[in-house]
Amino acid sequence: MISLPDRSQAQFGSPSAEYFRDRSLMNISNHLLSEDKTSNRIDEKGMSAMHWAASCGNLDIIRQFSQKDLWMTFHRDNAGRVPLDCAAENNETEVVRELAPHTVIDMGDKRGRTALHWGVLKSNEEIVALLLAKDFAPNPWNSFQNPTSPPLPSAWVDSQMESGDTALHLAAARDSPKILSLLVKACDLRLEDLEGKTALEIALLSEHEINAKIILGEMARRNVKGRFGSSALKIVKKWPDDRESWNGEVLCWAAFNGFKKIITRMLKATPILGFIARDPSGRTALQAAAEQGHLQIVKLLLKRRADVNAPPGTAHGRTALQAAAEHGHLEIVELLLKSKAKINAPPAQTYGRTALQAAAERGHYDMIKLLLSKGADINALPGPSYGRTALQAAAERGHYDMIKLLLSKGADINALPGPSYGRTALQAAAGQGHLEIVKLLLSKGAEINALPASIYGRTAVQAASERRDTGMVELLYSRGANVNALPGEIFGRTALQAAADQGYLETVKLLLSYGADINAAPGLTNGQTALQAAAGQGYLEMVKLLHSNGAQVNALPGKIFGRTALQAAAEQGHHDMIKLLLSYGAEINALPGHTYGRTALQVAAERGHLGIVTLLYSRGAEVNASPGEIFGRTALQAAAEQGYLKTVKLLLSYGADINAAPGLTEGRTALQAASEQGYLRIVNLLHSNGAQTNAPPGGAFGRTAFQAAAEQGDLTMAKVLHTIGADINAPAGHTSGRTALQAAAGRGHYAMIKLLLSYGAEVNASPGTIKGRTALQAAAENGYLGVVKLLLSHGAEINASPGTAHGQTALQVAAENGHYEMIELLYSNGADINALPGHTDGRTALQAAAERGHLGIVKLLVSYGAEINALPGPTNGRTALQAAAGQGQLEIVNYLLEIKADVNASPAAVGGRTALQAAAERGQLEMVKLLVSHGANPNASLAHTNGRTALQAAAEEGHIPIVKFLLESKANVDASPAPFDGRTALQAAAERGKLEVVKLLLSHNANINATLAPTNGRTALQAAAEQGNLEMGRCQCPPAVFRGRSALQAAAEQGHSKMVTLLLSKGAKVDASPAQNHGRTSLQAAAEKGHLRIVRLLLSYRAGINAPPGITGGRTALQAAAEQGHLPVVQMLLSCGADIYASGTPIEGQTALQAAANQGHHDIERVLHSYKTETNAQYTLYLS
Repeated sequence: MISLPDRSQAQFGSPSAEYFRDRSLMNISNHLLSEDKTSNRIDEKGMSAMHWAASCGNLDIIRQFSQKDLWMTFHRDNAGRVPLDCAAENNETEVVRELAPHTVIDMGDKRGRTALHWGVLKSNEEIVALLLAKDFAPNPWNSFQNPTSPPLPSAWVDSQMESGDTALHLAAARDSPKILSLLVKACDLRLEDLEGKTALEIALLSEHEINAKIILGEMARRNVKGRFGSSALKIVKKWPDDRESWNGEVLCWAAFNGFKKIITRMLKATPILGFIARDPSGRTALQAAAEQGHLQIVKLLLKRRADVNAPPGTAHGRTALQAAAEHGHLEIVELLLKSKAKINAPPAQTYGRTALQAAAERGHYDMIKLLLSKGADINALPGPSYGRTALQAAAERGHYDMIKLLLSKGADINALPGPSYGRTALQAAAGQGHLEIVKLLLSKGAEINALPASIYGRTAVQAASERRDTGMVELLYSRGANVNALPGEIFGRTALQAAADQGYLETVKLLLSYGADINAAPGLTNGQTALQAAAGQGYLEMVKLLHSNGAQVNALPGKIFGRTALQAAAEQGHHDMIKLLLSYGAEINALPGHTYGRTALQVAAERGHLGIVTLLYSRGAEVNASPGEIFGRTALQAAAEQGYLKTVKLLLSYGADINAAPGLTEGRTALQAASEQGYLRIVNLLHSNGAQTNAPPGGAFGRTAFQAAAEQGDLTMAKVLHTIGADINAPAGHTSGRTALQAAAGRGHYAMIKLLLSYGAEVNASPGTIKGRTALQAAAENGYLGVVKLLLSHGAEINASPGTAHGQTALQVAAENGHYEMIELLYSNGADINALPGHTDGRTALQAAAERGHLGIVKLLVSYGAEINALPGPTNGRTALQAAAGQGQLEIVNYLLEIKADVNASPAAVGGRTALQAAAERGQLEMVKLLVSHGANPNASLAHTNGRTALQAAAEEGHIPIVKFLLESKANVDASPAPFDGRTALQAAAERGKLEVVKLLLSHNANINATLAPTNGRTALQAAAEQGNLEMGRCQCPPAVFRGRSALQAAAEQGHSKMVTLLLSKGAKVDASPAQNHGRTSLQAAAEKGHLRIVRLLLSYRAGINAPPGITGGRTALQAAAEQGHLPVVQMLLSCGADIYASGTPIEGQTALQAAANQGHHDIERVLHSYKTETNAQYTLYLS
């Protein structure tokens, strides 16, 4: 074996330790602090008083010096060490915690050793974690001299000592896998020491196989290639043949890098690895080899029965066929297709592509021809997020010839975009500036005004405006593009808003000349008017142009993350912009948006813009304006949370309410916010000014000051709060609340827990009502074994009941999260192995482990006497078999069936599924076949609420192979739906738009007019209309009694304008009566959801604007829009004669004004207060 330097010992010694401890540190420090000048107090070794204090762990002195003399933090002694290095060298964790945020780790001492090296050499995991956490922190010393200094680079983590060792090299040679796991995520895996060895080779040659597996796994996750095959093979040959020694990540890494010998060796020892192994990126070995074009390895893995159709392992993944097609590996694609790879396997959730979509995106012309010849679906739907059809992908990338080929083969030129970041083909091409492709698509009938995707969507002209492409904008406008098309719901922009946001002055002028609406309302989430966008970006000339053209300076902000123009400018610190807007009459105290909203003063305080805070206050800004309802902050709370001491002092001098109540959701008082973030000086300041130490937490996710400090593990803060009277046993908040002990236990802060127990913390305090945990449950959930032992030794109740909603016992939560040793410990201390599951989403320990795929824990629990067929929880519960089947845990299902699990156990009453129903719903074909072969009943009874038979579940999700198999297995095609929210198979498929499934079911004589569920039911036609499926036709069926909808009402509610137009053209009744309970007319439904375009369309068909609402839970159109906060809809309805005084229904009803006020929609409340009903003449004029 090659000899290595002995990295298991520090070697370097600690010459300063005795020196420090021989001195009377406290006396010396106090003497120095009493003098005016300390800067010259350096000893013969170049060490300052802070060096001494850091080495001995004296936090009080560290804090005094850091406040008095900032330079001391950065002073280097004769050995080149800063105080942080001394602290790490002497294992002083708390000193490192104190100094790390204020110290630049840009170089080592004279031997190249940094604090990170010392953390590894001392095997101090916490120090390593603390140092890595500051990787992207601002450089405080440079900021002290230059406030605009850039963020600290990450290169310091790879700093090499004089031996050439990085911290990663040191960790690779030591028995510290937890430290290594932290480092591999941050370090350069390719760096070599002076002998030319990488961290992987050091681990392999040191025979630390766990370390080697950790590094190999990270290489696979990052797609790191290297020359490590021969080195890896040496150690692989030495590993024993038992299965437990193998790590599937190594196999996948070898497949990715083309190391056939390693794969052969591993599969010989453990054949199943080729079937089940995945790397940290979620790829199987076959997917990795297919992606990289390793044909021989693909052949080898297929020969060893690797799953050719294994689904993508992550949201960004690819099947083997998709990966090979994406990278143009024709031979591999042909081989995979011969091996029965699914050519139309659905894409992954995010950036997913079918094989054809992937090839089209990359421009692989021959690959496209091959796939089409083999039956690839040219119009397969795009994935949910960033998805593209084949045509959309080719258009976005500018593959002109590819587009012509796809169109000639029947590609849908107007296929809808995916819901998130989706684009039609035209939108995609316009957004990338492909002018010739845009012309081609328009000549072939592309819809120029196709609606944008809901999230980050853009119409073609919006996309072109956003990229400063005036030529494209001119072309699109000349062909009929609507420059005032509504923005998408989330991060949407009109064309003008998009151009203004980017600062494209010429584009804005062009759009204004085309009649762009300068005051178009912002989108719901992160929306901005044109003026708001320009103000937030600081574009003075743009703002002047917009204002001169009539832009409203006080336009209301969007509901979520919205800002008025003044608020936007204040947030970004644009001093001159604020002055300009104020000169235009900007409302300085405009209310914040509903969610994450801020007034101008609040947002300036939050960003620490001291000069702007002063300016706004001098102009009349309300210092105590209420926070927004969700994630809101007063100005003082915002400044305290961000640690802006000067701003806090300034606001207090202005009369800020120090004890202002927190916002409803995730709110904090000023003291709670500062305590949570560890700002001790602000806490002291607030306390000295009368802040309530024990103010109650906000409603959801709230924390008292003490709970917040405990959760962060801040011992110093906890001690300070305790001395000023903090209630150590303040109860947990209602939703996701924690007592101080529960909060500390959930984060594993051992020292904090000991401190709290010494203060008298109640170890068995009740958990919060929703998602609450006792201290023991919280620690067990996260696998903190030492904490659990400590709590048990202090009398923690091991079988404490779970919280009411989403609660779990300690054993259940440990089983769910796969903590094997924790389960052993809890069981040995008397944990009830069969404790009942919680009411909502509850699981017994066995059910939880089975659902998460923890086979070893399942076997352990069974050996302890776990009830195999324990009943599921009442709401969304599952037996162990049902839970495992629904998640595709094949090994666990086989095991449970072997030990006589009931394959036909009844489902939970609400949202329950039998094992077969669960597997069918999740698309697990092999699982479905396995269960049926073991006697699973395809027609088993279904849950009372939201239940589905196996066929209904598969049809709803569009799993065609499972639908076919179940029909062959005598599943009842017309099985009755569940009474509440039920669907027949045909109704379910129609509602989800699964056209092929609908055709299949109809071919098996499914009843298109089957009886609908009494509550929230839909006929097949109504369901199709609700989802906008134009293949279905006219519908005049009456709605269900409870929450029912006619076809037109359903389509209007869901925003399907084309379906609404179709149904109206077919004679659908525009004013069909609503269901008695929670019913809506079509206009009421559209108004409630904020579908402005459909509201206008229905009004043009003379929809009854003041039609009476349903008896129970009904709303007029105006009441519905006001309640939901849809200001543009409210304004339209008022302008068309909506009755502002219409009274609410006898049950649950309210007037429009009451609805707006109760929901906190103050903008609508103001409009309704000031509005008078318009005449019918205006109604006619508006519609014209």
